[in-house]
Amino acid sequence: TKKWCQQKKDQWGEDSPLYRVRVMGDFPGHGDNTVYGLETIEFAKDRWPTVSREGALRLGVDVARFGDDETVIFPVRGHWAMEPVVLQGSDGVQVASKIVDTVRRLRRDTDREVEVKIDEIGLGASPVDALSHMDLAQQLGIRVRPIHLQSPASDSDQYSDAGSEMAFGLADWLKAGGAIPDDGMLVEELASTTYTMDTK
Repeated sequence: TKKWCQQKKDQWGEDSPLYRVRVMGDFPGHGDNTVYGLETIEFAKDRWPTVSREGALRLGVDVARFGDDETVIFPVRGHWAMEPVVLQGSDGVQVASKIVDTVRRLRRDTDREVEVKIDEIGLGASPVDALSHMDLAQQLGIRVRPIHLQSPASDSDQYSDAGSEMAFGLADWLKAGGAIPDDGMLVEELASTTYTMDTK
């Protein structure tokens, strides 16, 4: 309807890949410099209700920097990315507590260890430190793995830094059957992720 189209225009903006695809019908399979093609994203979203819920529980955490930025805790089990937990205006201890709460809620008896990857640069160091002092985190088998997106990539011939390598690792995971929830912000951010070549 015209009302729906206007709502999506206001929500996503005319330049948004989501607006171009879902409203204008301009559906590129994969742009020249996009990490995640919209077709790959749509398939990953469509298979979310039926994908297997088996596999090890692990969490990825991006800690908010400032202002309106949001802290996102993303639980994943096997090829199933669950609904993200989103926080705003939380300090390091509060983020650590929410991580523990999320693990406690989703953990199964078979999960002996739960890997939690946290972008440690800047504010991310605070929940990393807090988790190391929380007895409940140890009891739940939480193993914190600090991530430094600007650190060297393990495959330095292909990627300029660890963040770039992780982005393309996610693309491989999606193509291998990874499934994501139908979250407009997530789809928008994935669809707008691009790369450039450097001199190497």
